[in-house]
Amino acid sequence: MTRPVLMVVGLGAGAVVAMGSAFVHADRIKVGGLNLPYGVVLAIATILVVQLWLTRNFQSRTCAAGYALGWVGITVVLALIPTAQDLILPNQGRTWAYLGLGAVAVSMGVSLPVMRRPHILGHNSDTD
Repeated sequence: MTRPVLMVVGLGAGAVVAMGSAFVHADRIKVGGLNLPYGVVLAIATILVVQLWLTRNFQSRTCAAGYALGWVGITVVLALIPTAQDLILPNQGRTWAYLGLGAVAVSMGVSLPVMRRPHILGHNSDTD
């Protein structure tokens, strides 16, 4: 694939993950009188897994850069919508954790080297 196509794939994936994780991050469960904010963990895990899959599958940091731009762009748009600020990204500790950890997660994918596919014995990787 060419670099522009990889960028568009990354942008689309980043936008979709940002929309979903923005809503999921605030979810929590009550266990024995304690509110456990599992939504932040789920959102950050989704951000990392999708980004690692994209960079490993396409073997390019261009896709990771597009993913980061898509995630940051949609997150900024959601944060700037005045009527939805209290619903989607309220000013709470969970939101700040989601924004901070999410920014670190998407920047890691752009700056770290691409994970290579493992070599399988008896398999010629030159023909892939």
